[in-house]
Amino acid sequence: MPQPHALLVAPTGPGVGLTSVSLGLVRALERQGLRVGFVKPIRQPGSDDGLERSTEFIRRTTTIQPGESLPFRDAEALLSAGKRSELLQGVVGRYRTAALDTDVVIVEGLAATADHPGLDTLNGQIAKAIDAEVVLVTSLGDSLQSFADRLMLATETFGGIRDPKLLGAVVNKLNAPRMDVIGTVRTALKRPDVTHDADTIRAGAGIFEAGRFALLGAVPFDPIMVSPRTYDVAMHLGAEVVSQGELMTRRVVDVSLVARTVANMTHRLRAGALLITPADRDDVILAACMAAMNGTPRVEEKLRGNSPRAAENHRRTPGTARCRGA
Repeated sequence: MPQPHALLVAPTGPGVGLTSVSLGLVRALERQGLRVGFVKPIRQPGSDDGLERSTEFIRRTTTIQPGESLPFRDAEALLSAGKRSELLQGVVGRYRTAALDTDVVIVEGLAATADHPGLDTLNGQIAKAIDAEVVLVTSLGDSLQSFADRLMLATETFGGIRDPKLLGAVVNKLNAPRMDVIGTVRTALKRPDVTHDADTIRAGAGIFEAGRFALLGAVPFDPIMVSPRTYDVAMHLGAEVVSQGELMTRRVVDVSLVARTVANMTHRLRAGALLITPADRDDVILAACMAAMNGTPRVEEKLRGNSPRAAENHRRTPGTARCRGA
């Protein structure tokens, strides 16, 4: 009986989109007709409480039922006690459970942090323990040269760029805007001056070669992919849904706290805007309704009010919710 194929997905740093790429690989392999398993053997530092994010996403969006991840506090205790081999044995056990009746297993690694810089080394040891091939997940950064240097350094953890087990890299969040802080409370998104695609990265980085270390994918940044649904916002706030509308599919890409007069807030009536306003501001609610009637897709979140007229406005406005206790 052939052994399942192990594929370790490891980040070059925090914030590169490790979870989204791991989930994308699971779906892509499933579409090829393969039986896919998934395991996150060790939780990310700082996330020991509650549901493990990657595991829960897999459970909710696929038919795969991954086992539980080892809490990082337990892994850290084993490392501090000099029991690294015992930790790796536990990782191998979790991998073997995930590999039952599968063709390939996606193993999600750990992102090194300022407090835990040694997690890159642990990823390399996990890859050897389960005899996995490795895919790196990275982002482009400011220049192709700095990107190539950073990626080259990351490959050293897995034996260097010529190691046959190191398949290549996926560049995620390609051409993502940079967030600049304005003052103390506002942010602005700055688009990159130069945009890239897979061809310009291959030509300019000088690190990718066919048949050796490959550029496996270049995933463009899409603001919709990082925007929560209106339903997600309502559930997070514990809000009462008054009029559902397209709550389950509409995405929030802009948030405005509206207390101005209508004449001074109409520029906030844009597609995908979440408007937070007192429930007795009939003028704002009416302006939002008119914008929706004119074809502007928008979402709205309103604070609770006590007046009967405000309550009636809530019922008549699609895609609205009231925050409790406001």
